[in-house]
Amino acid sequence: MNLFQTAGLVVCITSICCFSFNLFVSRGIFRLTKQNPMFYLILSQIVCDCWGLSQTFLLALETFIAYKIPVSNKLSALGSRIGLYTICMHHMIIGVNRVHSIVLPHQYKNFWTILTSKITIVILWTCSLTISSVTIYAVDVSEDDILGHCIERMSYCVPDPTSAGYRLEIKINLCYYGTTLSLAFLFYILALIKMLVDKCANMQKRHTKMFFAPNWQWNMHVRLCFICFLTLLPMFLYMYVLFFLRPATPVTVLLARWLDNFNDSVNATLLFLFSKRVRRSVWKSRTSTSHVMTVVSSSKQKTPQ
Repeated sequence: MNLFQTAGLVVCITSICCFSFNLFVSRGIFRLTKQNPMFYLILSQIVCDCWGLSQTFLLALETFIAYKIPVSNKLSALGSRIGLYTICMHHMIIGVNRVHSIVLPHQYKNFWTILTSKITIVILWTCSLTISSVTIYAVDVSEDDILGHCIERMSYCVPDPTSAGYRLEIKINLCYYGTTLSLAFLFYILALIKMLVDKCANMQKRHTKMFFAPNWQWNMHVRLCFICFLTLLPMFLYMYVLFFLRPATPVTVLLARWLDNFNDSVNATLLFLFSKRVRRSVWKSRTSTSHVMTVVSSSKQKTPQ
């Protein structure tokens, strides 16, 4: 096992730990009611984490046993094709949780309702199935090319830019990263516009001209938007390393793989760790809500007529 395979295993182990931590934190979904929009968004995140965990575990296993266990070409090519299919779907679905699940459900409940949450998730899953199917099964690539491309990924060696497998990866990356970035920026811009509209409306009500007045709620909006923007940076770096750094070297290939895994797993972990708003919404229990309603009703009964 060479240095790059060892580094790849370290990346995979780190991603597995992060995915496991995300699943542990996401168990707060059982404390949420189905009337809460966060229920459906966290459910989609759990699906992404399970998919990414199994995918990363298989990648680590393949990297460890590469060239040691003989496997038939047809079986390896079929596994590679299925792996590319799941990778494409995983990156497409994770777009639903990259930006709008952090900003919109917590701040703009009138804008982001249960119905729009369901519709958005259904649309993204449909797009994932359709685009990934067309991208993978409509490309004229032989099984040997896919097998060779799979061996290149497992051994972390320099890919051949002229191979059909490498061109297939370029098409897939352009497909799902372009769609994910577009969806992320769409919801990001909608959140910023809604935030500015609310700010202008509050200014008109208070008859003030101080746009950047000290306000804890406004500061929280800015902080959440900044955190969401940081989650997009690994995607830009990955696309830059993969598509624009030429000629490709083992270092750039390993950097691209690491950024890919970092984008999937570590970002979600950082959001849970550094965003109090996210943690409070996830861990808010039904009992606390019912307790508040009980206190309110009892206080109403005690008020004199």
